[in-house]
Amino acid sequence: MGHAFWSTWTKRNTLECWPVTMLPEFLQTGANRPARPFRIRVLAVSYEGRTSVHPDIGTAGTDKYLLAESLIHELILSPGLIRGSKAVEDKDVPVFLVGHDLGGIIIKNLVMQVESKIPNKNAEDAEREKLQNFLSNLKAVFFYATPHNGSQAIEDLAQQIPEESRNQMLTLMSVLGTDMARINSEFSTYRSGIGDNLNHPRFKTYGIVPTSKTNQRGFDRTMVVPEASARHDMDIYFSVRDADHFQFHSREGGLPVPR
Repeated sequence: MGHAFWSTWTKRNTLECWPVTMLPEFLQTGANRPARPFRIRVLAVSYEGRTSVHPDIGTAGTDKYLLAESLIHELILSPGLIRGSKAVEDKDVPVFLVGHDLGGIIIKNLVMQVESKIPNKNAEDAEREKLQNFLSNLKAVFFYATPHNGSQAIEDLAQQIPEESRNQMLTLMSVLGTDMARINSEFSTYRSGIGDNLNHPRFKTYGIVPTSKTNQRGFDRTMVVPEASARHDMDIYFSVRDADHFQFHSREGGLPVPR
């Protein structure tokens, strides 16, 4: 998607990327600003999120397993590839993950891929330590309009695309999809901490969704992600008024309202 890691969070017809402009102001002057100064780093990644991929490129790059492996390598195991990312696998450095739409599902899959690698006896001790630190550092995940139980609107749109050029990850957003059900189950079980006899969730989940219907990019005045699908396994849930599926995460609508 080119520079989607920037454009996703930028207002239309402006250069204002709100994590860059808002976070420093909030941390320095906000009503809930920290009692003592601290540094915050924002790391962003791009992935092939287009619904249709040109045949010359192929759909292999849209495989969820290969994408998770790539993200693990770039964000955790090889921090030198991304400036400032060394903190991700250091001890006692809080990590917050944020994803929009398909990005939220990719986050779930990433977390479970990391968790599955830790028992690997063939991995080097330093590698396992980095992976474990990353999971221990994870404090919250923010899901912007993520269809945890699938989206009929996205599924219908995907069916209009020839299979040979269809993004493979679109199947993760199918209603009653088996891959989605598996990822949800594994993620929820891991987060609950039940398997390790924890009496509290390992990290928080926040859901943020728009309230306006979407009438662009192939959607005809529809709610792309139903509320019931977006609420799945969320600790705290917010809605954003006067913005559609492609506007609310770039601060084009109102402020998030708890629900």
